[in-house]
Amino acid sequence: MSLSLTSAVGLAPGAYALTTRRRTHTKRRTLKTRTTARRAEERRAESAGAGAADKPRIAVGVRHSMRVTRLRDLVEISPDLWAPSDPDSDDHDEHDVDERTAEELRADGAAQVKIFKELLVASQHFRLFGHKNLRDGCAVQFLMGSPRMEGLDDVARVTRNVCDVLVADETVDVRLVPESGMMMAEIVFPLPKVDAQIAARAANGMTRRLLEHERVTQLVRLLEHCIVHESVVCLMEKGSDDRSTFHGELRLNKYFTGMYVRPPDLLHRGTCTSSSPTDGALEASKQMVHRLWDGDVHADVELMDEVRTRVESLFCAGKGRMVIHPSGTDAETMPLLQAVLESRHLARTGLTTASFAGRPKQFSDDPTRGNVVSLVACAGEVGSGTTEAAMGRFFSKSVPLGGNHVAMGQELPALHELADMDAVELVARGGPDALDGGARLDYDELIFAAARKALAADPACVVVLHTVAGSKTGLRLPSPVVADTLKREFGNRIVSVLDACQMRHHPELIPRWLDEQGPVLMTSSKFFGGPSFGSGVFFPHEGTYCAFRKYQICLPIRD
Repeated sequence: MSLSLTSAVGLAPGAYALTTRRRTHTKRRTLKTRTTARRAEERRAESAGAGAADKPRIAVGVRHSMRVTRLRDLVEISPDLWAPSDPDSDDHDEHDVDERTAEELRADGAAQVKIFKELLVASQHFRLFGHKNLRDGCAVQFLMGSPRMEGLDDVARVTRNVCDVLVADETVDVRLVPESGMMMAEIVFPLPKVDAQIAARAANGMTRRLLEHERVTQLVRLLEHCIVHESVVCLMEKGSDDRSTFHGELRLNKYFTGMYVRPPDLLHRGTCTSSSPTDGALEASKQMVHRLWDGDVHADVELMDEVRTRVESLFCAGKGRMVIHPSGTDAETMPLLQAVLESRHLARTGLTTASFAGRPKQFSDDPTRGNVVSLVACAGEVGSGTTEAAMGRFFSKSVPLGGNHVAMGQELPALHELADMDAVELVARGGPDALDGGARLDYDELIFAAARKALAADPACVVVLHTVAGSKTGLRLPSPVVADTLKREFGNRIVSVLDACQMRHHPELIPRWLDEQGPVLMTSSKFFGGPSFGSGVFFPHEGTYCAFRKYQICLPIRD
């Protein structure tokens, strides 16, 4: 989600921290060990500093990295035949590259495999699987996928896509082969005949071993470039609901947008749902994902704070703070929670107030239970799951975290133990006085009546009032006077929410609303052209402080 949010405005993406379950696999003639991979440059520098005469070998032990996921535990790697190649060695230097014998080709293939293995182990984007000797060379099988992959399905997808992308590249012979129930990438060494440019460099004094090292390094860098691209796209598809389920060869969702950059000849227009990223947006996401991969265990929190701070500086003018959400519909949860806390506070304090009117019979067994009614303005022209979300219910079978194990309309865990939650859908169009399918002229009076009815029925009831600053069809209802009047009349019993998810409004609206009314819902995927469905809630400073204080009173934090 946060990748989607930040790529819309060139901001830093964060990502969810994923816990992994260790998997162990064995393969023929493989020791049950792990390989600690350090970059070749670091090993050579350490050896030179210590005055070591022997060639450094890859140490055996547990891979020391916080930046890997389940892919780390996919395979066990044998240390056999894994002495790092020395690019400065002059072995076979007397032979011209184009005059190698069959024996020299096999020897060069083995030497290239050593270099290739060393580079793969030092990279966080590969996992070696196997090495087999062939009659005319050697073959290495491996998997591809950057850190934060959720499981084998993601790894298989990245491996397959990278091979498909490189199938037309004549300089790379990487293929998919079946192994242990899944498809592995395989490269056969020695590499094909060098091109004219590299051959010329060899003729100018470059040793064959240095030449081999450079060629294999270029190959690995090409693979890494493709892996990063595919991995970032894969990550950007995570963390939302069924609206961000992508299908087919083009990986498009039901709005026909995806996380791949679309062809440049397509015209990018404004949308009320989501957009495919531009080249610049995808590159911004890649840069921030690199920072996430290269960061320490706290990188997730730090980058998320950076996202929050940058978005706040763009829109809040110092009037509020941001809570990041997977979508604008998910963001409905925050003003709902504020209303729940306020209602429970009213019920609790009302028990000691003589003037506090009696509550409805449904609260007789639990007089401190909250009661919240959400008024969904422009129903049918805002998010499709808004009504369910406003009642504290799941609005999709797919959830950002936890898999597809919920039912539409299922109550959110624990939240419904605190309060009754209901929603009233108020359709803006139609009615006897509407002109040509436009908004009904008495819409403000409709909102007033619904709010006052709910508040009159229970002295502890709190109403979440939505004011839509531009629906999917451009409606802006109810008028601002409704929120002003109800807020002045009922105070904290009105949680006045601005639905600014389309982000098609004057820049001064959000700071003014935070200062005078309450929270603001926003998304990056509409006017700002970001991918689906990065979102957030802006909360006024005072509202955040009051909600936290009431949370401490209502639900004391336990050690």
